[in-house]
Amino acid sequence: MKKLLTVLLCLAMVFCMAACGSDEPEEVVYPDGTINVVVPFAAGGGQHVLATAISAAVDATMVVTNVTGGGGSTGAMEVLHSNPDGYTVLCSTLQNIAAGAYNGTYQEADAWEKFVPAATVAGDRMMMIASKASGFTSLEDIVEYSKANPGKLTVTGATANSYTQLVIEKFMADLGVEWEFVPFDGENACRNACMGGQVDLCIFGTAASSTAIDSGDCVGICMLSAERSSYYPEIPTVSEVLEGFDAYDFTIYRCYMLPPETDAAVADTLGGIIETAMSNADFVASCESMFLEVGFMDREKTTEVITNVYNECGEMYK
Repeated sequence: MKKLLTVLLCLAMVFCMAACGSDEPEEVVYPDGTINVVVPFAAGGGQHVLATAISAAVDATMVVTNVTGGGGSTGAMEVLHSNPDGYTVLCSTLQNIAAGAYNGTYQEADAWEKFVPAATVAGDRMMMIASKASGFTSLEDIVEYSKANPGKLTVTGATANSYTQLVIEKFMADLGVEWEFVPFDGENACRNACMGGQVDLCIFGTAASSTAIDSGDCVGICMLSAERSSYYPEIPTVSEVLEGFDAYDFTIYRCYMLPPETDAAVADTLGGIIETAMSNADFVASCESMFLEVGFMDREKTTEVITNVYNECGEMYK
């Protein structure tokens, strides 16, 4: 009888342990499915090319989907309200997201701090170019002429009320000059207008400026960044030309963001996958073809930078 009780007790303990073991959470493997990368701009643009290059280089299955509209906000809102499981990702710019808090393009002004960053992969340094038809070859000459002829020169960069216009307005204020801002729909239209002499000056990223410079239709004036471009080392930074511009660093950062409440471990895993892919030769070649400066920033650093950009935008929009 005692032996029977002993056996029964042992069996009960085994079943109890098995039952307790079944309550333990199963290990989650990420990623184990397709990651949908939402690019909120048109196919064929720089952001699309970058996302495609990363998707081809990562050790995971990624597909790129273009969701356009709202100046980048339509695709961003789609990701913001998606399942926070790591399988829907936004590939945009820190500047677009942060400026959306002020310029009315984002339906949710606090979207910038709701997103969970995964990584930042590259930067596009902003620069000023001048139409060859304008005859200007230096910033000093442009400033001198502008002060003598307020409102005479025309400048473009992107659509009205965009981050680029914000930079242009700040630059004018800091230089103490007045230019006429002429908005166009997209970088290509802005660049073509400057190349054709329809406008005198243009300010936007190195990638968009390169075609205008290399064609000979425009002249590189200065970099609106802390360092010279590795692609155009002969073009000085604004701080090298004029005093008081040491803090100027308008670099457009390309980033990957996840929906709110995404687990930090998932974000860090995705960031690690992206960082590894960035050493891929084809990815580096794609960045070079777009004149981007490759540079990885993890979740914490990206959070720090987008906070700085948000605060910067707030001061400029005032």
